[in-house]
Amino acid sequence: MASRDESRATTALPLWIRGLLLASRGIAWMFRMQEALRDEILLAFVAPKRRDAVTAAAYARDNSYLPGGATFEQGLYSWEIALLERPEIPRRGRVLLAGAGGGREVLALADRGYEVSAFEPVERYCNACATAPAQGGKVQVACGSYKDLVAYAGEGAGRLAGLRGPFDLVWLGWGSFAHITDIEDQAAVLNSLRALAPNAPVVLSYFLNASPEQPDAPSRMRRGLRRTLVMLGGRQASAAIRFWPWAGFAYVFTRSELEHLFRATGYSPAVMREEPYAHALLLPNHTADTD
Repeated sequence: MASRDESRATTALPLWIRGLLLASRGIAWMFRMQEALRDEILLAFVAPKRRDAVTAAAYARDNSYLPGGATFEQGLYSWEIALLERPEIPRRGRVLLAGAGGGREVLALADRGYEVSAFEPVERYCNACATAPAQGGKVQVACGSYKDLVAYAGEGAGRLAGLRGPFDLVWLGWGSFAHITDIEDQAAVLNSLRALAPNAPVVLSYFLNASPEQPDAPSRMRRGLRRTLVMLGGRQASAAIRFWPWAGFAYVFTRSELEHLFRATGYSPAVMREEPYAHALLLPNHTADTD
């Protein structure tokens, strides 16, 4: 009934207004189609080993993560502060900080008295961290990625070989774990952390798909595009992998996937919350109730 009333109201409008509204809907549809086509082509034809480079390029254009930028100047978020106040978190010691961005977490952790060994794959962010105030010698920064972390844990060499341990706390920078789009690589990173910091709690955040059957499932248009692109020689990308122009490639987890991953790598979540931003506090060889 409501749609019929809306239709009558629309037809009562002057022709030029109806034409403008129709054109606006058409333009909006074209933008959605363009975005879907862009995303699906990248998912189909960017090789998995090249995804990290695309993601780094997407982030490198964003100045908000650099000192003086809006994200940097916010400091720690409320959920990050709440995690630091948990009894499982050591009040002093050395933190291994992955995906350090422009130094937002580096500065906040150093100000709280921690010694920080950080790494960051985006070169301009890494340089910003390295040239920030030294915080009394409490900070060291290396340019490297999660793949370099795995190499460092396995061989003790590579771009992260200069990082000083042992580590009392592991902090994976805001959302950085979500950019590991291969399931085996996700497990390899957590296994590497167990090797490098066997007794350290791990803080991480991620993108969560709480209802995979509903709005987050690919639309009919996207499914059609995927089928066509596979026929043209593209790869069949997992529905869990997304592309966003401001953030690159990312993996959107379900809670059950995360719980399985944590168990398989020897961690138990002391905290696992979806709001205000999906995050977890992991404890090695420890069983805790989840929230």
